[in-house]
Amino acid sequence: MIMAIIQKKKKGNYYLVYQVDGKQIWKSTGTNNKKLARSFEDTARKQNSEDKLRRKMAELLGDKPPVQVETILALKNKRLKLEDVIPSAEKYKDISIDKKRAWDRFTEALSKDIRYADQITADVAFAYLNKHYSKQKGKTWNNNRTYLNSIFRIILVDAGMMESPFQRIIQKRLDDGEHQRPFTEDECTAIIGAAKEPWRSAAIIAYYTGLRQIDCFALKWSSIQDSIITHMPEKTRRYNRAVKIPIHPELQQHLNTLSHNNDTVVGFTGSRKGRFSRYFGELLTELGITDNENGTVEFNCFRNTFITRCRAAGIPEHVIRGIVGHVSSDMTDLYSHDTTGAMAIKGLTKGGF
Repeated sequence: MIMAIIQKKKKGNYYLVYQVDGKQIWKSTGTNNKKLARSFEDTARKQNSEDKLRRKMAELLGDKPPVQVETILALKNKRLKLEDVIPSAEKYKDISIDKKRAWDRFTEALSKDIRYADQITADVAFAYLNKHYSKQKGKTWNNNRTYLNSIFRIILVDAGMMESPFQRIIQKRLDDGEHQRPFTEDECTAIIGAAKEPWRSAAIIAYYTGLRQIDCFALKWSSIQDSIITHMPEKTRRYNRAVKIPIHPELQQHLNTLSHNNDTVVGFTGSRKGRFSRYFGELLTELGITDNENGTVEFNCFRNTFITRCRAAGIPEHVIRGIVGHVSSDMTDLYSHDTTGAMAIKGLTKGGF
């Protein structure tokens, strides 16, 4: 197989040109960046060399030969609409709500003439991240890049693509000093006073439990028994460890005002539109609550606030770790279900919202 890269017209996409059984085949790389197109050519050449070796080994061993590069490149004839990407990916594995939200934010920002997955090039992917996340924390850039890259990697065959457009985009180096700070009590009062539902209820839950944002919205009524929340945090679900959190009287008072339309406490229905996910950050901006020398601000600062309040109240460290679900003192002894000691959080100073 002879291979080269050719640009059909100035500023147009580069094509991989190769021969199969004497027939010349042209396949678009989906980019007009020569350096990136060269990397596709190098990858295809390397894959072709490896395939030849594997075919020889397969013949010796009597196994089925591997898929050839030309077969992989031929997948470019397949196309997958953007609206079908998530349903297609879900045929193979569960897609988390965070990934779905990241996908919605991405597709909403795309040009209207981009309708298919294979139209998204590395240039388009990088431009999106650079426009929307270059001035945000490195973690935010990395999370969105990782979410989108994982979705594309699942649907490569369905979309007729050789590689995810996010694959070669580098992760940002995280600032060692980059960390969240606790909200002050005045900030907590301002946030909870101004927040719209379901964010207000989520904020109150976080203030009195230390649960992360994703867990506040995932909390179910069935997880609340005898004034104790028993919840499996999303971040540590793979360890099969649950936390037990006694309910503060003021939190119980608020819970009593909420309807039971479904099993989800805050009535969150699973909407994944970008506007919803941007709301809290915009609220902080409106309230003038910003990053400072003590750290950055986001919803999960309520968690830092809760831990700070627990320490100020003299609650033992092993009890705090058990409540918030930390596995080591570096983070804040193994999970503790010392619910007797944890009852002390019921005596924390009320927020007065």
